Amino acid sequence: MGGKLFKFAAGGVILLVGLIVVAFVIFGSRIEGIIASAIERTLEYVLEVDVTLDGIDVDLRGGEVALLGLTIGNPEGFKTASAMQFAEARVKVDIASFRTNEPTIHNILLSGPKVTLEQGLRNSNLKQLIKNASRLVPEGDGEPAPEEEADAPEGASKMIRVDLMTLENTTVAASAPILQGQEFTYTLNNFELTNIGGEGNHLSVPKLLTKVLTEILKQSVKGGQGNVPPELQAVLSTDIGGNLDDAKSQVRGALDSAAEDIKEKAGEIGEKLGGLFKKD
Repeated sequence: MGGKLFKFAAGGVILLVGLIVVAFVIFGSRIEGIIASAIERTLEYVLEVDVTLDGIDVDLRGGEVALLGLTIGNPEGFKTASAMQFAEARVKVDIASFRTNEPTIHNILLSGPKVTLEQGLRNSNLKQLIKNASRLVPEGDGEPAPEEEADAPEGASKMIRVDLMTLENTTVAASAPILQGQEFTYTLNNFELTNIGGEGNHLSVPKLLTKVLTEILKQSVKGGQGNVPPELQAVLSTDIGGNLDDAKSQVRGALDSAAEDIKEKAGEIGEKLGGLFKKD
């Protein structure tokens, strides 16, 4: 009798463990799908561009999430394929805090991101992303936040604290219409953002993104010094407070120089053609 009872109990335990494992596998996959979808929807809503995320890897025990293949598209009117690409972004979170309205992220590590800095007719693509996010940020301290749109995802209203964000081996590809399709690629020095928004402060997702994107834009423009033509550097600098008149002067000088080169080459071609038809 005791042996039969033991076998029955053991069988029950094994069955229970099996059910827990199966349930965890099913629930775990749902967690990853739910998180990935929420990230895409929130970023698309705030930045007003297409966002794709290939997948995520969640370590619930360690409180770590790896975002795999995150691509942030370009605003309307820009020609390059995307604004930013992240092969992997590792995020260390305080799991308990995510049960509250003020979650905390201890660390975000972005390794080898690819940034496309495309200068348009009015501003760059990164500057436009910042403007898109800024529409959801109060104009001043104490001002009420702009009213959320009807299709706003829940994640957009979350207040988040980020203790540290690190960008390593960032590659920037800079281009502009004045360069007629030319692209200049360079690598930035590693840089960090600490206590984004101030010591212990929680920020809304739109405000957090505006601060992060502003720093990426600033570092991208700064890193272009000596790596891109002076006329492009001058134009890009207007997005971070550079002098617009200086930029116009640089561009005008570049265009005048190009026009002189064309005129000179045209003269040389004319002389050669004249020599061909010259009578002996």
